[in-house]
Amino acid sequence: MQVICELLGVPIADRTEFHQWADLMLTPPLDPATAARSQDAGTKLWTYMEDLAEARRKAPQDDLISDLMSAHEDDRLSHREVVATPG
Repeated sequence: MQVICELLGVPIADRTEFHQWADLMLTPPLDPATAARSQDAGTKLWTYMEDLAEARRKAPQDDLISDLMSAHEDDRLSHREVVATPG
């Protein structure tokens, strides 16, 4: 997970939460409560990635999200495709 976060450009301060969301999102929905937690984590991760993509559009860095946003600016990828690609 650390390698994925590094490639995407997830700030170090956000990586624990990012990892928790990813783990919860991938937890098998064995019961309604687990399914709800998984769905909530997926929503939080999606929102986080949207915010990160927008931040990288405004201030690119040396990471995959910045590269994807650059491709978005050239009309090769939609904003939704940029956000969905890493997930």
